[in-house]
Amino acid sequence: MKKFYFILPAVFMLFICSNLSAQTIGKLFKKAEADSIFGKVYFSQTMDSKLISEVLNDSTNVMMFRVTKDSLFIIDKHRKPVFPAKEKPRDYQVFYQYSKDMLKKLFDQYDAINEETTATVEMRGSTVTITSGNFTLENAFICPPMCQ
Repeated sequence: MKKFYFILPAVFMLFICSNLSAQTIGKLFKKAEADSIFGKVYFSQTMDSKLISEVLNDSTNVMMFRVTKDSLFIIDKHRKPVFPAKEKPRDYQVFYQYSKDMLKKLFDQYDAINEETTATVEMRGSTVTITSGNFTLENAFICPPMCQ
């Protein structure tokens, strides 16, 4: 009977870990809804979403973003710098993680309306949102501690 109590939590943990790695991270909101839920933008950095789309083609299934008043940082799930490529993140630096499929969905929403798109990575209180056109992506995982 003691083996059962050991095996059951182990199986449960394996199930949780396998679901985490295949999980979609992020949720699309209409921009006005995001403004009311997440509050005002304290600072932001704008980037051509076509560049982000190119970066997504070469990356892992998740991307992590960090925005400061002066710059934007994008890393992959292994914390390898993607943009700018020369910047190495420190282990303690917090990034906001989104799944690649949700980022593509955000950019596809806007690309359907416009040829030339931009994305704004925004710091709002204690969260980072990504806005493109009339849609905003949020519900990110914070890394650390929820790194995939």
